[in-house]
Amino acid sequence: MKLPEPGTIRAFLEAIHNGAANACVGIDQPGLLQLSRIHPSGGGTIVSGRFAIGDVEHMTAAAIADAEAGFNVYVEPRTIRHDAPKRGSAEDTRAVFALVIDRDAYSGKAGSEFADPTLRVETSPGSGHDWFVLDHAISGTEAQTLAAGLRAVTGADSATGKPTQPYRVAGTPNFPNAKKKALGRKVCNTHFANGGPLYSASKLRDLIGTSPVETAANPTASPFEVERTGVVSTRVEKLLSAAAAPMTDRSATFFAAVRSAVEDCMTASDFEILAREFPNGCASKYLVPRDRLKQEIARVWKPHAAHIEKLEASGAAAANGLLQSPSKKPVLPLLRASDLYGQLIPPRYWHVIDVIPGRNVTLLQGDGATGKSLLALMLAVATALGASWIGLEPVKRGPAVYLSAEDELPELHRRLDNIARHHGVSLQEFSDLHLIPLAGDDAVLAAPVGRSNIIEATQLWVALQKSVAEIKPRLVVLDTLADLFAGEENQRSQVRQFISMLRKLALEHDLCVLLLGHPSLEGLRSGSGTSGSTGWNNSVRSRLYFERVFITEGNKVVEHDEDVRELTVKKANYGRKAEPVRLKWVDGVFERQTGGVFGLDSMQRNAVADAAFVRLLQLHERLGMPVSPNASSIYAPTVFASHSQADGVTKRAFTNRSLI
Repeated sequence: MKLPEPGTIRAFLEAIHNGAANACVGIDQPGLLQLSRIHPSGGGTIVSGRFAIGDVEHMTAAAIADAEAGFNVYVEPRTIRHDAPKRGSAEDTRAVFALVIDRDAYSGKAGSEFADPTLRVETSPGSGHDWFVLDHAISGTEAQTLAAGLRAVTGADSATGKPTQPYRVAGTPNFPNAKKKALGRKVCNTHFANGGPLYSASKLRDLIGTSPVETAANPTASPFEVERTGVVSTRVEKLLSAAAAPMTDRSATFFAAVRSAVEDCMTASDFEILAREFPNGCASKYLVPRDRLKQEIARVWKPHAAHIEKLEASGAAAANGLLQSPSKKPVLPLLRASDLYGQLIPPRYWHVIDVIPGRNVTLLQGDGATGKSLLALMLAVATALGASWIGLEPVKRGPAVYLSAEDELPELHRRLDNIARHHGVSLQEFSDLHLIPLAGDDAVLAAPVGRSNIIEATQLWVALQKSVAEIKPRLVVLDTLADLFAGEENQRSQVRQFISMLRKLALEHDLCVLLLGHPSLEGLRSGSGTSGSTGWNNSVRSRLYFERVFITEGNKVVEHDEDVRELTVKKANYGRKAEPVRLKWVDGVFERQTGGVFGLDSMQRNAVADAAFVRLLQLHERLGMPVSPNASSIYAPTVFASHSQADGVTKRAFTNRSLI
């Protein structure tokens, strides 16, 4: 696998920041530079972050991290409003500081030479991006007009000149998707050359001259005027890639693919590029004997695009209704603080003292495969039994609801059997635990209204509310956030509305909600465990992070024990933060660990390992149980590491101490 080249990445982004800074001199609130990423397996464009002009360090760090995680990394030739939703539309553009010619040899659109670029990025053999950095920034509208001229005069790819188009960051690897790999494309490094001239908008107009340009004045003239976004829909790809068998209705399949593309926010350009990758699929009808694919897409796209307009209209109507409806006029519940005098002070309700507050929402985050679903299921069982959870004080007893959108019922059954044995009871005792297995089903509880930021509950949420009213649980576990929330995780307004829905459920039914989620790459890197918008952390009253434990041995950071985890309270609004809880996976459950080597420096860990080694060696000698210094079934480090008195010392640590 090709690795990112930090020096090249930094030098390239420094050139981008310098160009933006020079072009935006004198502009009030020049906006932010936007970094984005796309995984070769699909999934669309994800905003990695927005950065102030000049913040090269943080942007470089984010680009390197994305590339190391296997993403293709991009930057845009514009600045954007700080509060722009998702990737930001053309209307969210603050300033355009460069125009870029996209030379795509893969699609036969490398184009002709135009002028010496300011920067030239080689994205793959024969392909690249020519950056023409401006001496003074221009508006998005002016940029679109110049872009149309650039495309016409160069014959380069349709992404040429688009202000909202993300272009590859030099120094990050080019990861081809599966279809391109099948055609022989391989992962390659990217490079760039600097030192070309700056251009004025008038100079570019002179170079373009009077060459015929695309129709840019009327953005509704053709669906292809909407820029390529890089979005790839899995279901669209499936429809287009299916080989067209004899007697099949290729038109019906093609129309279904167009409809799905519109619904999944692809553009006509995105769709055309994807369709041409599968010449033997349903699009073959429009490729042979004459290539009329572009015309056919243009013909059928607009009727389906009306679907998007309808969604936008419904979203706008919903928002307007909230603002204009007399029934929505706020009534403030004003009261005098002095009225509280003489009244009993209500107690603080806890489900787990200092860890999970009652009558509220707690967010439990952890990377995939850490075991947070098992941990949450153990809490649900402890609630149903009124038992201790991971060695903490017994939780409030009562019914519990566990909604799982990740694990099927057979997996839940296996886990519950292990938990039952851990508590020394049978599954018959779990009558107060209510399971809702939704793996593989539509598990969305809330979604935006149309294309607005207003979040609306689904029928599944209504059904859950009804079940809660009947069961009267003390705990509701929702696993996991990505399956249950169909809104934009980076949109603070949508996030707060969703958490408010959950909090209302908790308050109305006197229960606590435990919501499970995954951290972002940045949350993993920093150890904060956060994800998406800061709205997640700010909206919940308690946030927990479940993670693997790493220690430093010499100059290396290694996992202490693959079965060990640590639960940390990252946010506690209603009390002090509880101490981290160290856990170990044993016989299908997590058990609390005490003592041992956690939180100690290297010298202290070595002392603990030495003491444990001597103690266990003496114990085995006293019991007549031989151990060996050589690799075997009775190898001392292996035997000692699995002993209950090992104090958390690993086989590796025992091995290191035994060699001294």
